[in-house]
Amino acid sequence: MKRLLFFTLTALFVVTVIFLQKELESDVRNTVDMKEKYVDISKFGAKADDEIDDSQAIMDAIRTVDNAGGGIVHIPEGTYKLTSVNVAVTHPISITGEQGTVLDGKQSTKQYLFNIEGTREKSAPLLADAVKNKKTIQAALSVKPGDIVLFRSNELFNPVRNYYYRGEMAEVESVSGSEMTFKNGLFDAYRSSSTVIYKLNMPKISITGLKIIRDSNHAGLTINYARNVYLSNVEVFGARERGIGVSYIRRDDRKH
Repeated sequence: MKRLLFFTLTALFVVTVIFLQKELESDVRNTVDMKEKYVDISKFGAKADDEIDDSQAIMDAIRTVDNAGGGIVHIPEGTYKLTSVNVAVTHPISITGEQGTVLDGKQSTKQYLFNIEGTREKSAPLLADAVKNKKTIQAALSVKPGDIVLFRSNELFNPVRNYYYRGEMAEVESVSGSEMTFKNGLFDAYRSSSTVIYKLNMPKISITGLKIIRDSNHAGLTINYARNVYLSNVEVFGARERGIGVSYIRRDDRKH
């Protein structure tokens, strides 16, 4: 009788554990599905191997995932015509292709063929000139420690190349009223009369498995205002000045 009771309780315990494990796995899957939204660009009208521009479909897919809190945008195998994909995101985005995924922008005359970037959330002018190598500035910008700010000046960094303007990023260490202190000294000096600073939203961006083709002096792929950019198996052809342009990128040094 005792042995029978023991086996009965053991069986009940095993069944209960299996049931709870299934419930836990279901909860985990639901949580992952909510956090890691996955969409295929074909659901937004993109069709491979035709002559129709798929730029809008790709942007709609990226924005849908971004609005859902981030996730994966998949571009299936095939050739997709592009004029310009230019989209800003606020959450982690992963764009994945396949071995035969091609983005054909040979006919595009736009500066940006495929551009994805974070956002500049808030802005404010400098209240006083910022001194090179100094860590403290005066600005009426609402930030907190750990935020990243962007300096943008309308003064040229190099007068010979009239499209490079003074600017840099800095990580906020502390804030006291209108005084902002950074973790490191500034690389350059900035005049209050010609400089605006922005608070940046810098999401993680990952792009894998894309072949990008264009016939232009402009880049085939550009990424701006992002943290921990990951590129793998990305090829760009026909962008004569530069294939991939990456600017204002932050690498997170924290280890988990």
